[in-house]
This record gives sequence, structure tokens and C-alpha cells, in this order.
Amino acid sequence: MNKRFLFLSLMFLLLVIFVSGCNLKNKEIIAKGKSENWEIRITFTMEGNLLNDKGNIIYLKNNPPKKIEWETIHPNSFPIGSAGTIEVYEENIIEHRIGGGGGSLNERDNYENLKERIDEMSVFIQWEIGGEVFNETVDLNVNE
Repeated sequence: MNKRFLFLSLMFLLLVIFVSGCNLKNKEIIAKGKSENWEIRITFTMEGNLLNDKGNIIYLKNNPPKKIEWETIHPNSFPIGSAGTIEVYEENIIEHRIGGGGGSLNERDNYENLKERIDEMSVFIQWEIGGEVFNETVDLNVNE
């Protein structure tokens, strides 16, 4: 009887671990976007009742800018919003980290509805080269 109980307990524990591992893939949402001058990749991570973002922005042309301002444009009531200014002090740096923010998820927030809302997001970018100011909006798309 004890061996059978131990065996069933072990099988139940393995099943719980397996199911938990299967759910981990639904904790990350990757969004990408590309425009004439920029490429963006942002990873949104669901951790408990928090949503965090971190990503990269890459300048695609020659002569990268020394100052970049960016802001995520998102649907109303989205849990987080990121914005920032990047000042570059070295030559020919084309890739920069963006994001790093976090926010609380609502009870109704889940993986599927967050994917849909992230798919509606874009990133507004403004930069200056040689005294001339440029700007673009890069639409983000969620990868399956």
C-alpha cells in the first residue's frame, strides 16, 4: 500500500511539474517592428501579476544619431508604458536597450488579450542628425 501511494504521489508531482513547464511558454510575448530607419524588438514578460518589458532598438542606416527619443504608443489601460532618451557618446553605435519598465496586471489581463493589445502598439522615435530632426512611428507585431 505504501509503495502504491508513493508511486501515485510521485506521478502526480511529475504531472504538476510538466503542466507548469508547459505554461511557461505563455509568459513571454515578443513584439517586433521595422521601418525605413529602425528595427525594434521588445519582450514582454508576465511574472505573477506584473508585466515587464525590455527590448532593443537598432538604427539601420549609416551615420547613427547621437541622441534618440522614443515612446511606446499603446491602447488605453495598458499596464505599462515606456519612454526614454538615449544619448550616445561613442561612434557608430547602432543598437540600444529600451524598456525596462513594469506594471501591474488587472484580473482580466491574460496571455491572449495582452497579445492582441501589444499587436496594436507602436513606438514613436525622434532623432537628430546634423541639426536636422527626424521622426518615425514603428508598428509592432506579435510573433507566434
